[in-house]
Amino acid sequence: MSIDTGDVQETITKGLVEQAGGTFTVACPSEAPAQKGFTFTCSVKDHTDGTTHTVVVNQVDEAGAFTWKVDDPDGADPSPAPSGSGN
Repeated sequence: MSIDTGDVQETITKGLVEQAGGTFTVACPSEAPAQKGFTFTCSVKDHTDGTTHTVVVNQVDEAGAFTWKVDDPDGADPSPAPSGSGN
């Protein structure tokens, strides 16, 4: 069983727009197993300034709930780690 990474992309995009404003494109792997503790990364392009960031997604249960956080070593992105659900 796998989670719908399209839903993950949509949740991350909405969260970034709410937190930072702007226009973003999020690209996640086409498949991710529905497994508690499984972590994967997505790429985010910020069309406002042309930068690309990595988002770390952590699944919190087998039902598709997850948390995400922008992995920015420079600390430039202030976005928190909201959660989502693939349901």
